Amino acid sequence: MTKRNFIKSDIFLVLPFFLCSFKGTGNNILNESTSIIFTSPAFLTNSHLTDLNINASEFYNISGNKLLNENIYTYAATFSNAEETYNAILALRQNNIAKTIESDTPIKIPGDTYFSIETLANDPYDDEWYLKELQVSQIHSKFGYGSPQVLLGIIDSGIDETHKDFNNKFNRDLSKTFYGPYALDDTFGHGTKVAGIISANPNNNIGFTGIAPDTNVCSLRIEWDTTTTLSQVIAAINYANSIGIDILNFSGGMATYSSILEATIRNFDGLFVTASGSFTPENPNGDIHYPAAYDLDNIISVGAYNSSGNIVYNYSKEFVDLFAPGYKIYTTTLNNSFTYVNGTSFATPIVAACAALILAENPKLNPVEIKEIILDSVDIRDNFKNKCVSGGALNIIGALNSL
Repeated sequence: MTKRNFIKSDIFLVLPFFLCSFKGTGNNILNESTSIIFTSPAFLTNSHLTDLNINASEFYNISGNKLLNENIYTYAATFSNAEETYNAILALRQNNIAKTIESDTPIKIPGDTYFSIETLANDPYDDEWYLKELQVSQIHSKFGYGSPQVLLGIIDSGIDETHKDFNNKFNRDLSKTFYGPYALDDTFGHGTKVAGIISANPNNNIGFTGIAPDTNVCSLRIEWDTTTTLSQVIAAINYANSIGIDILNFSGGMATYSSILEATIRNFDGLFVTASGSFTPENPNGDIHYPAAYDLDNIISVGAYNSSGNIVYNYSKEFVDLFAPGYKIYTTTLNNSFTYVNGTSFATPIVAACAALILAENPKLNPVEIKEIILDSVDIRDNFKNKCVSGGALNIIGALNSL
């Protein structure tokens, strides 16, 4: 497997950053956010914070049941104003409680685009360019639709389980919300679009066919209207680790490096498939986008190309691993409708579905092995060389045939 030549950003938020921002030296992060995340070797409750004169309006243990290395817990806290935040940071440091402290950074939602379209009938494969390009009909004939033994989590805006091309197929018991009342609901629509690419039912004369529709999918719902928060994403990943999710799909990101998010993904026992960012490819080195840019063995960072075989969004030979179809992708949306979508958000679930099909064929594979199979089997293309780590496009049938 080709290795990343990784250049690590020096942008990360630790205590001196907070102090400077509070003291008015030109960075206004605390004026914009009074929420932090921090790690600690100590198990903490609200009463422990009170004993330290830390007055948090909200405080959560977001660790899950598998702690970071050295048995480190992860917490999120919100305060009523900047002064309370500043005092809390000082108290956590002076009492040697916190190992790392970061802002609960907003995570931007990708600049994806959507186009409404009428319903198609009879689940056609060849009507949609990306299903034909990926040979999904042949994959389903030879390898099937995946396996309910493979557990895949979608960290997103939720999933509308009542959509007629889903028919309440998702795992209610394991789905969990970190924002909003119910995990299998979606008021924004992004998660429903992502889920359809993986899970739309075959052979029901409705809409289209997902790539791995028999995969056991659960919704890990986070805020998604315009931004979400780092703490919600970390909490979702830690929960996924607690319940044994094999593959995580996350189609969001941020420009700011977070050591806590990086440690959380490193600690995740499954494969983490993430979008490289839906930016116009003007920068030859790509726009740095986390978590895609973390140099971790269990991350696959996905770029996007269109039906002409051209890269349409972010690329980088440093942190984009491969390209997958991500332009004019037909999928499910709210109100029992269907839509065309563009963005690395929707190339990402195609790769996650590929990983699910591979794991269905060989359940003994670990995340690193699955990643190696996917990257080693890419379709090498001249216009992708030096634009991503592997130099190629996703080749699902090639990956499956290599098993």
